[in-house]
Amino acid sequence: MEIGLLWFDSDPKVALEDKIRRAAGRYAEKFGRPATVCFLNPAALAGRPASDDAFEVKLADGAVKVFTKRQVQPHHFWVGVPASQ
Repeated sequence: MEIGLLWFDSDPKVALEDKIRRAAGRYAEKFGRPATVCFLNPAALAGRPASDDAFEVKLADGAVKVFTKRQVQPHHFWVGVPASQ
């Protein structure tokens, strides 16, 4: 990512997909285009099937591909667009 937004959300009452939607929404507000990728800490997927290490979250204006990255701190969501886009 050339430009990204780091979003923090530790609210246990909010579903993971909604946290990603909130982060992507803020990215779109700030940069004027939708985010297409999100990186999060693997611990965020605790309790989900192992096949969920890469999945999509639907947005009103598209979708965000979600990937895990150990370098991202827990409860943080790094959203943006790949450098090639």
